[in-house]
Amino acid sequence: MLGSGLVRAEAPPGLLDESAKRSARRLEAPNPLEKDLEVRVGKSPKDGAAWRMLGRLRMQRGDWEGAMEALERAVTLDQLSAAAFFDYGQAASHLGHHAAARAALQRVQSIAPESEYASQAESLIEELPAEDGGVQQASYELRTFDGSNLRPLIAPEITDEEPGWDDALDVRLDLNAQYNSNVTLAPSSRELSGRQRGSAQGMGSMSLRWAAIDSDVLRLGPSFETDFTLNERNLDQYDLQSYRPGLWAESLFDTGPVMVKPRVAYIFDYDEFGGKRFGERHSLAFSASALWTPVQTTTWYYSIDNNNIAEDGVDPSQTSQDGWSNTLGAVHDFVNRDLFWRSFRIGSDFQNVNTDGDIYRFYASSIYSQSIIVLTPGLNLKLRGGYAYRNYPDFPESPSRNTHVLRAGAELRKYFDDGLSAALYSNYDRFASRNDHFDSERFINGAMMSWEY
Repeated sequence: MLGSGLVRAEAPPGLLDESAKRSARRLEAPNPLEKDLEVRVGKSPKDGAAWRMLGRLRMQRGDWEGAMEALERAVTLDQLSAAAFFDYGQAASHLGHHAAARAALQRVQSIAPESEYASQAESLIEELPAEDGGVQQASYELRTFDGSNLRPLIAPEITDEEPGWDDALDVRLDLNAQYNSNVTLAPSSRELSGRQRGSAQGMGSMSLRWAAIDSDVLRLGPSFETDFTLNERNLDQYDLQSYRPGLWAESLFDTGPVMVKPRVAYIFDYDEFGGKRFGERHSLAFSASALWTPVQTTTWYYSIDNNNIAEDGVDPSQTSQDGWSNTLGAVHDFVNRDLFWRSFRIGSDFQNVNTDGDIYRFYASSIYSQSIIVLTPGLNLKLRGGYAYRNYPDFPESPSRNTHVLRAGAELRKYFDDGLSAALYSNYDRFASRNDHFDSERFINGAMMSWEY
C-alpha cells in the first residue's frame, strides 16, 4: 500500500496487459473489490492509495472516465506518488487528454527519476501524438518574447515604405513558405515547447487598422489581425488559426519643445491548434511617445494581459498557465530616411507574469534592438535581436528552470510598385535553462510575399 508522500517501491504496473486491454473494450459491472473500495473512499475520502487502487480497477474494466476521476483524487491527495501519476497518465492518454497525460508522466520522471515508473513513463511520452498545451506562451514576427511583441499595441513597424500609421486605413497581407523547427507555438503563448516538432509550413496573415475617427485631436478605430499555418500532414494537429480583433485610440499634443502622442489599445487574441481551442488572451496597453526631433522618438509603455489556456494540466496549482502579466518598458527610435542606416530601435522592459501554476510564474527583464539598412534603393536589410532573463521563484523542482532567452533575426526585403514586396528571412529563438524539460530553441527560415495599402 502507498503511504502518503512516499513512492511505492514494488514493481510498477507498466502498460495494461492484454487481458486488461480486452476487458477495457467493454464496460463490465464493478467486481466486489471495486465496490469495497468505493465504500472505503466514501468513509475515508482522503485515502489516496484507495483512490489509486479504485482508479486502477476501473481502467481494467474499461471505465476510463471513472478511472480518471478516481486517479485525479489520488494525485491531488498524494503529490509524491509516482504510481498514481503514472496511472493518471495512462488514463488521460486513453481519453485523448494528451497535455494532461504528458504533464503527469513528466511528474513521474521528476518524482522517481531512477525508477521503473520513470522508464515506462518515458516510453509512453514518446507515443503521445501531441503536446496540446504543455511547456510552451508566439507566432513568428508577431510575438518575440520581449517588448518588441507589443508593436501592434504601442508603436508602428518602421519600414522604408511606411510613413508611420498616418493613413485612415492600413492593410497588410503576407503569404509565407517556411521551415519551422518548433511548431507547437501560438500567439497566446509565453514560452516555447520543450519537445521540438519541426515542419515545413505555409502561412498566411493579414493586419488591418482603420481610423474611423480621424481628426487633428483624436484618431480612433478598430484593428484586426489574423494568422493561419498549414503544417506537414503528420503535424496537422498544430495547424494554427489566430484571430486578434482590437480597438485603439491616440492623440497628438504640441507642448512646444516636443510633440507628445498618448495612445491606448486593446487586443483580444483567440488561438486554435488543429481546429481545437488552444487559448485566448486579453491585452490592454497604454503608451506615450515623445517626438523630440523629426528623427528621434521615445515611447514609454505599460501593458496588462490575461491568459486563459484550455489545458490546465494535472494539478492547476502547479501546471496552469492561466493568469495575469504586467509589462513596463521604454523604446527609442532613430529614423532618418536620407541615410543608408535608415532606422535604429532599442528598448528594454520588465515583466511580471503571475500564473495560477507555480511552474510558469516568473519575473523577467529584457533588452532588444532592431536596425534597417538600405543596401540599394528599394532593397532593405533588417537585423534584430534581444536578450531576456526570467526568474521563476516558485518553481517547485530541481534544478531551477530560470531561463536565458535569446533571439536573433534577419530579413532581406525588396520593394516593388503598388505596395508589393518580397522577403527572405531567418529567425532564431533560444530558451536556455538548466532544467532539460524547459530547455528549447526554434529556427524559422523562409520567404514571403507582402502587399501593403
